[in-house]
Formats: sequence, C-alpha cells, structure tokens
Amino acid sequence: PERTDGQDIYRLFDYNIAYNIRLQAAMEAKLLCQFHYYGISDLTIDGLSVDDSSDTRFLTSIARSRHIKEAIDTYSMHEKRKRGLIFCRTVVEAKELSERLNTLGLKTLAVTGEDSETVREDAIQRLQSDRRPDMLEYLVSVDIFNEGIDIPNLNQIIMARPTQSAIIFVQQLGRGLRKAKGKPFVTVIDFVGNYDNNYLITIALYGDTSFNKDRMRKMMVAGNLVLSGESTVSFDRIARQRIFRAIDDARLDTKALFKEQYLKLKAKLGQVPSLMDFAIAKEYDPLLFFKKYDSYPALLMGFGEIPRETLTKTELCSLRFLSQELANGKRPHELLVLKLLAKHGSISITLLQSILEQDYHFIFEQQAFQSTIRLLNNEFVKQAARDSYDNLVYVRMQDDGISASPQFLALLASESYRNAFDDVIALGLYNYRTHYDNQLRQPNSLVLYEKYSRKDVCRLLNWEDNEDSTMYGYKIKYNT
Repeated sequence: PERTDGQDIYRLFDYNIAYNIRLQAAMEAKLLCQFHYYGISDLTIDGLSVDDSSDTRFLTSIARSRHIKEAIDTYSMHEKRKRGLIFCRTVVEAKELSERLNTLGLKTLAVTGEDSETVREDAIQRLQSDRRPDMLEYLVSVDIFNEGIDIPNLNQIIMARPTQSAIIFVQQLGRGLRKAKGKPFVTVIDFVGNYDNNYLITIALYGDTSFNKDRMRKMMVAGNLVLSGESTVSFDRIARQRIFRAIDDARLDTKALFKEQYLKLKAKLGQVPSLMDFAIAKEYDPLLFFKKYDSYPALLMGFGEIPRETLTKTELCSLRFLSQELANGKRPHELLVLKLLAKHGSISITLLQSILEQDYHFIFEQQAFQSTIRLLNNEFVKQAARDSYDNLVYVRMQDDGISASPQFLALLASESYRNAFDDVIALGLYNYRTHYDNQLRQPNSLVLYEKYSRKDVCRLLNWEDNEDSTMYGYKIKYNT
C-alpha cells in the first residue's frame, strides 16, 4: 500500500490492512528468489565520478558504457541466458546507453513511456523468448518497469542510477525476485556513484526504516549476517566508502523529514500516531524527534496538530525531562519507578527489587537505586538542565519505600499530561527491552557494542552528578 505518488490508499479501505509483508519477511518465508547483490563504484575519469549533477554525455559516454559492460561480464553468475532490466535516470540516457551497449555486443532495447503498450509487450516477449531471432538480453528503462509487470525468468537487475527512494529500490529489485524454474537466484549489480542518497541503499537492502545512523552503519558492517537464506550483499571498497560517507552526511533529523514521516504514519493509521505507534511500526526512530523538539507534544504543537494550551509550561517541562533523559531506555530503573508510582502512588523497595530482577533481569543494587532517585529528583543533571526541567521533584523517600511527590501527583491529574507521560514511558521501556535487555549487558548496565554518551556513562556507572564536560580520556571515580 506504500506509494510514491502521494495518494492515500489507506483511507479507501478504512485503514484496514488485510496483509502486509516486507522484503525481509518474504525472503525468510522463501516466497521469493534469493539474490546476490553487488554494489560497485561507478566510473571515475580524471578525478570526476558519477554524481547527482552528472550530465547525460558523461552518463552515456563510451567509457561508462564499457564500465557497465565489464561489470556485467564480471558479476554475471554464469547464467546461460541473460534476461535483465537496466534502470537509468532519464529517457535520453536510457536510449543512448542502449545504443552504446549494443555496439559493445549486448542485445538491449530502450523502452520508455513514449512507447505504446504493443511495443512494450513485444519487447517483453523478445526478452523472455529463447527462440526469436530478435531476442533481447536487457530492457533499458527509467521507471515504467518499477511495478505492474511480471517477468518470472528475469535473472539480472542492473541499477545504473542513484537511489532516490527505498520504495523504488525495492520495487526495482523485486522485478527479479519472482521464482521460476531453473532460476536459483537473481544477480543485482548496483553502480554506486557519489550520490547524496546512497544511505537509502542500506534501508532498502536490510529493511530497517528507522533512519538511525548507528543502525545503518551496523548493518553495513554486518552485511550478509543481516540477510536470511543464501542471499548475499557485497560492496567494493570505494562503493562502501561512498555509502558510509553518505550516511555520515545525511540529514536525517530535519523538521521537514519529521513531518514527512509523521504524515506517512498518520495516513496509514487514520489518526494521530503516538510515539509507540512509531516504535511498533518501525517506520522511523521516534528518538530522532527529540533532537529538534523537546518532547512529542512539542512536535505536535509545531505541526499544528494540538493547541498550544493543551499542556501547561510545567507539564511541558516534565515531558522534556522524560524525553531527553529517559526515553532512550538505556536503563529501566527510572522508567519503572515512575510507571509504578503513577499507578500505585507509592511502592516498597521489595516490590521494586522483585520487578527489576524478574521482569528486567537486573540485580537490585543500592548504588543504582540511589542514582535513580538522584536523577528523578533532578539532582544528577546540571543546573541549566535542572532549570529547563522546572526543578521538578518526582519521588519522596519513605521508611520502607518511595512515594510520588505532590508535584508529580499534580501533573498526573491532567489527562493530557498523563497520556503523553504513559506514551514516553512505554517508549523508554520498549527501547530498553529491544536494545539493552540481552546477554551482552554487563553488571554495570553497559551493553557491549552499543553507543553511549559521556552523560550516559556517568548515569549508568551511578555517579552522583553529570560530569560529561570534564571527561577527557580516562577517568577513575567510584571504582569505575
């Protein structure tokens, strides 16, 4: 149901999705043919390489045409009969590239939107046929073959254009993934130039649409380990460097992208999505919102989705604290305490200890408990942050446990605040279970191979204060 034409198909069906399966899931279910993907660097001449501004003369030059032909010869997996689609960026490029490749010995034909349905159908028959004297090896096009065609015996997909959309990438890749007799796999050759959108290749291949740069880098490093079955992904050195550079340079936390992703999920659900809706849908990492907005309600106010008077200044300050300090879920203690206090008003240390150990697999430690209380009472953060969080205190110590402070109870009395509170707490606990609750977690709450800021380290090692501004190199404190 995801489209690139901006049309809202969800509303036509009352937002009921009968079935939805992603590429990775379809591969795991063995519904599709396996593929071998080769990301190779596009041509470089005299220090100039193919990029977003390259003109048609360069894209259809003899040198680049030879480069494409040589790559096809190198990476073709001994197919007895090549049947492939070559995707270009413009109609002019498709026509000229087809002519060049024909002079180099390939049998190709450019097919564009200018051609009649009869011409297109004949071209497809020539590609599929083994008997016609005018049979073809490749059809060269721009986007008319992205969807709506069925050529099961396709065994090659050649991408000679930048990846402008993960959806289009998967559509074009998918043209070759139909199973067919005598077709064990499809060969995919992707020419990776100096394109700004190269980071979309990782999203399309590995299926992670979170737009989280760290996850993109991990998937690039993991490579085939992320894929199911016998499919493989390979990049040459330069192509790999170009993709990593594109990930580094990509602006994935802009307000324009926030709104695009927000409207996309809203259209899918038919209502204003919550933070947890984003997390469960895995459409976009909602933590990225907090790089530009203090909290999710602040984002909704910025988009004009809710009135600014929906929440008071104090309520917004509290949600800023929860979003900026706890939503990442790097430790469950604070989130669990707030969740229990919101529900019960007060809890015993024994209950907290039991839930931490049984449900969150943490051994209760007094130092971690004291660290939790300091953060929830705004004693851990620096004065500037404390002021921005309105100096709110959330818990009070009792002889046998802890209770919600009067300030916290007053906040919870507001339905608007409570809904936003429940949402961000749920997101934090979800992030903990998803990323940090595993066998790689160390006794000090740190998880191997995860990324932490200096501030995170101060908190997770139970330091009394945030000393991130004075941490340079190695530092020993509190036996840590």
